[in-house]
Amino acid sequence: MSRNNNVRKDKKGRILPTNVRQRENGLYEGRITFNGKRYTLYNRDLATLKKQMTDRKYELEHGIYGDHSDVTVAEWYEEWMKTYKRPVLKYKTMKSYESRWNAHIAGKLGGLQISEVDKMTMQKYFSSLADTVSPLVYTSVSGMLHEMFGVAVENDLISKNPVILKPVDWKRYRANPKVPLTKEEVNIFLSYVHDNPYYSPLYPLFVVAFGTGMRVGEYCALQCDDIDFDSNLIRVNKTLIYPADYAPCRVDITDPKTASSVRFVPMLPEVRKAIEQQIKVLNICQRKVKIPINGFDDFLFLGNRGLPMNGAQVNRMIGLIVEDYNRNEEYKARKEQREPILLKNFSPHIMRHTFASRCAESGMEPKVVQEILGHTSVQTTLNVYTHLTQQYLGEKLLEKADFLF
Repeated sequence: MSRNNNVRKDKKGRILPTNVRQRENGLYEGRITFNGKRYTLYNRDLATLKKQMTDRKYELEHGIYGDHSDVTVAEWYEEWMKTYKRPVLKYKTMKSYESRWNAHIAGKLGGLQISEVDKMTMQKYFSSLADTVSPLVYTSVSGMLHEMFGVAVENDLISKNPVILKPVDWKRYRANPKVPLTKEEVNIFLSYVHDNPYYSPLYPLFVVAFGTGMRVGEYCALQCDDIDFDSNLIRVNKTLIYPADYAPCRVDITDPKTASSVRFVPMLPEVRKAIEQQIKVLNICQRKVKIPINGFDDFLFLGNRGLPMNGAQVNRMIGLIVEDYNRNEEYKARKEQREPILLKNFSPHIMRHTFASRCAESGMEPKVVQEILGHTSVQTTLNVYTHLTQQYLGEKLLEKADFLF
């Protein structure tokens, strides 16, 4: 009886080998022990994992696996990604790993033999990296390399991890802060979009972006069914990605960034009005996505090709709108003999940052803003509260001008 109770089964009820288990996220984990050393492999497909384990065991028993004195960092990166990362990472996260490798690691370290890489090599590499990238990129690259070389130690390719994670003095580094748009800038931008016949179809999308603080992939993935007019809420439970290496016109719908990203966002009156307008246009034109994407087809914001809008398109349209507005504004200002009121270009994320900043300026509780934005940590939300616009801080100080003198 006890023997039957110890039999492992996967979520489909299949009996698993004694050295294989299925993790809570559905991933299969297999372990091999050879000469007192444990090797761990992962895959989402049980049959593929069994083959990987058989191949690895053969390599170990025949001395094929373990002679890695001439393995380069690039070769180990490919093996590490294939065996340890690609089976477990979501597509978007995997592409970010590949992007970091191609942009910041491959050219500097890829050609070195992994056995040659020591702490001095990595110290020189990180000193150079710190001069050229932001703290965020530096942290992600160093973390990735620390893990990659750590697994190399576990597999006896090297004896010690040459990557030591330690704090960096960023005082000499001046990052360009994310500056939210002012209320005037938002109104100028939205008014120009609304009144321009070419850009006006995008007006509801930009109102939703500025008025909800949703991530660009989240509002691009919205379906009409996600709008609950009775409760005045927008359901956020998926995100749209458009990877650069995808075939033309191909997009994908995936789970949100984190568990806390699944949420309901309240609709401000202007947001509700814009969405009602958008749904009305879709119904009149009978527009729907040409080909369902992972079973989803009733998208709220569609592009010209019959596909949902994506982040790259939104970013490109912002640039075109700002450029077009500034050109017209400069012409009008010359005619009227005044200084032009120009807009600075901004990214889709700045619309989210602008929403968060307006919430902070209004005195809204950080915990409430965290829930609306879908931040995993309230500290991320609190960072917005420490970057309020200088104009706002100046106005608040002047309101209390008599407190000091």
